[in-house]
Amino acid sequence: HGTFYDCTSLQSIPADLFSGVTGSSKSMFSSTFSGCTSLTSLPDGLFKNIEGKPADSMFYRTFAGCTNLTGYIPANTFEKMDSTDFDSATMTDIFNGTALDTTCPSGTYQYITGLESAWSGKVSCASCPESHPNSIAGNNGTINQCYTSCKVECIEPSTCPVNNASCIYKNDTSTGTEYFNETCNAIQQTCVV
Repeated sequence: HGTFYDCTSLQSIPADLFSGVTGSSKSMFSSTFSGCTSLTSLPDGLFKNIEGKPADSMFYRTFAGCTNLTGYIPANTFEKMDSTDFDSATMTDIFNGTALDTTCPSGTYQYITGLESAWSGKVSCASCPESHPNSIAGNNGTINQCYTSCKVECIEPSTCPVNNASCIYKNDTSTGTEYFNETCNAIQQTCVV
């Protein structure tokens, strides 16, 4: 623990720094990056290979005092950690004194890990999928809040309303919103001549 403690010139962390670490032990990452005031973001999947329940004080103050650490906690940071019977003392003050987000930005949704009670109000977010790239900023909780705009074509009536003549209809569309795992909510209209 305390490996990079107060390394004030450390600006970034390689995503694969702990890729070979899979187990957990007491105070393992305690104060590892604490006081690294030039650190600006968390890489994707930093602790993703660590499996099971976090050990006692395992992440105690890991990033505490990293005053320039901004953005959100990537969804896969603690990917394999077990939050069952999670004791927040294992992560006491892990993100205390950082400038990490407390709400997810637009284009993302809040990724719930079960470990949030120890994060000093900071949030883990995941990007909305390419098919539904939009979301409203905030802690909207699920991927189902990601959306895209959509259109539906008008429906041609079965008969021409102009004295049984041949009709040419305008190819009108209605616009709406399609949320992830839902259909377009645009109201389909009858085509007009």
